[in-house]
Amino acid sequence: MYPNLNKLLHEIDEYHHQRAKKVEILVKFIEHDVIKESIEKALSEFEKKMDPLKEHCHEMRKEVNKLYEEAIKNFQKYSKLFEGYVLASQDLSKPMPKDDFYFVELVFTKSMQDAQLKAQEFGKLITQYWFESKENQSKLLEGLKDSLTKYLTKTHEIHGKTGGGEGPTHLLSALELLKDFIPETEMLNHFDIGKICHELKMVESILSCFTKPIQSEDDMKQFLEAHEIPLDVSNKPLVKSQIGIMRDVGTLSKEFKDCTLFATVDNNLLVIDGSQDDPKMKEPKYCLHGEALSILPRKEDGLFDIIEKGGGTFGDLKVLIQTDQSTVDDFMKNFTVANQTMPIE
Repeated sequence: MYPNLNKLLHEIDEYHHQRAKKVEILVKFIEHDVIKESIEKALSEFEKKMDPLKEHCHEMRKEVNKLYEEAIKNFQKYSKLFEGYVLASQDLSKPMPKDDFYFVELVFTKSMQDAQLKAQEFGKLITQYWFESKENQSKLLEGLKDSLTKYLTKTHEIHGKTGGGEGPTHLLSALELLKDFIPETEMLNHFDIGKICHELKMVESILSCFTKPIQSEDDMKQFLEAHEIPLDVSNKPLVKSQIGIMRDVGTLSKEFKDCTLFATVDNNLLVIDGSQDDPKMKEPKYCLHGEALSILPRKEDGLFDIIEKGGGTFGDLKVLIQTDQSTVDDFMKNFTVANQTMPIE
């Protein structure tokens, strides 16, 4: 009846139908090629590589906090003991503390060293996370750039063909800008460790006490590997004498390992595993009170029991050592004890 109008309506309908088909193609392209194949894959690869390391960082942080809590507790005990010695020396009516000062000092120092070493290890892990994050962020950005390029190109293609022209000019401008986006350059700008250390004034101030300014990743690695708490357990004013012996650490059968005995000024005997020439600190295994101390030989040649009367959970505390009689005799001269070395009948 109205052929011209019908033709116009048909053309409009066909135009919208073709446009809907193009939009459907664009949507499917975005869902599959852009989101699933590009964005999701890039994010999945990033998380696959970074999540385990991130979890490791969280776990180690818990360990560091726990060790520092222990170190603080040991420091408080050490400080309280020191205060007790000072008060007793100033007021003779006050009793001297019973705890061995050197033993408590070693426990505190060892716990502090353990915390420091774990913190150093944590620092290295965080640095590793930083470097790997930098590398994988670059790959992630490259994947996102590729996804965005695909999206803009396809959108420009769809709109251009649908509209019968070259497509919206702003899409072309966006594509040109995207070409200038270089992930590696972005990483250099935002992951510059020297720049960050400089901007964090407190960190820069702390680091300056130990090392030259941190300007690069290599500087940070060298800093983390170079600093630790020096610790020497021998030649202390609190030690009267020390000897290297062998201690039985076996359960079902005898197994002897290097051990060091310390005679302290508080008339106590400290047993520390490890050679006396070993610079690495070992926490004292036992602290035996000199007034209840005796060292008795066994029938087997060179074997002796160090005994602290009433020092065990259900009786006497015994430590089996391997050395010679003259070493024992000389070492026992450092103690005021109830029983000296005695032969077994």
